[in-house]
Amino acid sequence: MKSIIISSILILFMILFSGCKNLEDNSDIEKTNSKIISDGGKEMDYIDNLHMLIDGKKVDILWENNKTVKEIAMYAKSKRIKIKTSKYDNFEQVGKLPKTFNSDDKHMKASPGDIVLYSGNQLVLFFGNNSWSYTKLGKISGFSNKELTDLLDDDEKIIEIYFE
Repeated sequence: MKSIIISSILILFMILFSGCKNLEDNSDIEKTNSKIISDGGKEMDYIDNLHMLIDGKKVDILWENNKTVKEIAMYAKSKRIKIKTSKYDNFEQVGKLPKTFNSDDKHMKASPGDIVLYSGNQLVLFFGNNSWSYTKLGKISGFSNKELTDLLDDDEKIIEIYFE
């Protein structure tokens, strides 16, 4: 009887631990998180295929690898996102997105070039500094602070996000 109980316990442990993998190896998970499936069934890197225009000028963006950017990419894949923004308080452009996206707001210090989601439905592009709770989406690259100010410091801008 004692040997049956010990054997049963050993079998139970073998069953429980045989399905476990090395939990510290997240490389496959990280690779999968940055992919979306295209209509043809092949994987496409959503970060490399998500683009932005500011008043018709294509700008390079270093997109964050997070669920919100992935959701925006999926939306932009079916329909180009066009946002009319307005200058707010001489340090940012803010505009309403066509829908509310999932957010993961964290208190952060935004700096020139940062692109964030505010309140789930507001796109914000910074040409100055601010500290608030946002979901970081990315950063405009290839511009000095002065060039960012020249690019964004207007009463209104048209921002387009599209998937290609």
